[in-house]
Amino acid sequence: MHLLLPRVEVGLPTVCSETCVGRLRYLGLVLYDADRVLEAASTPDDTGLYEAQRQVFLDPHDPRVVAAAERADIPGTGSRPPSGPPSTP
Repeated sequence: MHLLLPRVEVGLPTVCSETCVGRLRYLGLVLYDADRVLEAASTPDDTGLYEAQRQVFLDPHDPRVVAAAERADIPGTGSRPPSGPPSTP
């Protein structure tokens, strides 16, 4: 798979990760607040959906987020690396 290395090197997502939810998993963890998903999806104005979705994502460098992810036993957070590729639901 060609990852468009120049984009990845400067922190930009690849085209495939922007168009395919399954491909995004291969670029790393995406931590989000599951309790806020319904709230974001219920945004009354369509023009607010993008910002509402952004507010669901969590900062993977925030010590509180890392601690919560470790407590939830999410692999790849903190000092424990992931043991392999993500599983398919």
